[in-house]
Amino acid sequence: MDHVAGIAESLRQAGFAVFAAEYRRVSEDGAGMPGTFADVRAAYDSLRALATRHSLDTSRVIVMGHSAGGQLALWLASEPDVRVRAVVALAAVTDLAAFAAPSGCGSAVPRLMGGARDSNDEQSIARYAVASPVTRAGPPPGTRVLMVTADDDRVVPRAQVEAYLARFPTAQTLRVPGGHFDLVAPWTPAWVRVLAMMAELSR
Repeated sequence: MDHVAGIAESLRQAGFAVFAAEYRRVSEDGAGMPGTFADVRAAYDSLRALATRHSLDTSRVIVMGHSAGGQLALWLASEPDVRVRAVVALAAVTDLAAFAAPSGCGSAVPRLMGGARDSNDEQSIARYAVASPVTRAGPPPGTRVLMVTADDDRVVPRAQVEAYLARFPTAQTLRVPGGHFDLVAPWTPAWVRVLAMMAELSR
């Protein structure tokens, strides 16, 4: 969660009530599928439980995630009984099978999913389909989806966003200057533009 602490504070200063959730990473006990996904769902349920105590307007909830967190934000918003106003996906991974790689960030995918996607194994295909935003039903009608990409992102290729847009053409897009981590650095022009969009989405 440390790498989003800066933008969480930026959002708080802008008047947002911020709920920054952590989830188990692939190197931690119980991580992967379903543990990591269960953590994200539990965070949403906790937020709903806290809403009354803190007078939060749950009709204005916006879910945001960066990179792998963007994939989880899109996944959460498409859960059948989850209702949020919008999803802001920052450099999101949308197709886990396409992003998987022998090295680099893509090497985390098989560990998250309990193995590589095997085109000859129906269980493997189904597991990846359930987790990848491009193969899920998508958020319910009325939920706004903003896919944000950075011009010089060298971690998550733009093809990941394009795959999502091909499946869900009503999603909005925002291209910003900078690289992958400029999206979560509150002093960058990239974040300034994202923050402006957050204000619009929350109205």
